[in-house]
Amino acid sequence: MNIYLIIILIQLAIIAYLVMLYKGKIKDTDKDFIADSVEDKIEEIHTNAVNKFRRLKEELKDVAVSIKEVGNQIEDLPKALKNKRTGRKKNA
Repeated sequence: MNIYLIIILIQLAIIAYLVMLYKGKIKDTDKDFIADSVEDKIEEIHTNAVNKFRRLKEELKDVAVSIKEVGNQIEDLPKALKNKRTGRKKNA
């Protein structure tokens, strides 16, 4: 009994949506049965996600460079304990 009620409610929602599309209460300029406001919102979310992904990618590159520098500094620890390290290497 509950499954029939759910199916009827879904059908009523679809019919109401289609009637509102037909009467022009919901704008759909490209006639694909998807409201323009929903398409705009999806495009906005997609653009934000792409921008966040690019920024994350840049930050991960920075983290990789930092981790590599830490690895280079760890190699100097045994030398420093034995007092054989002469100091920081000068950049050319």
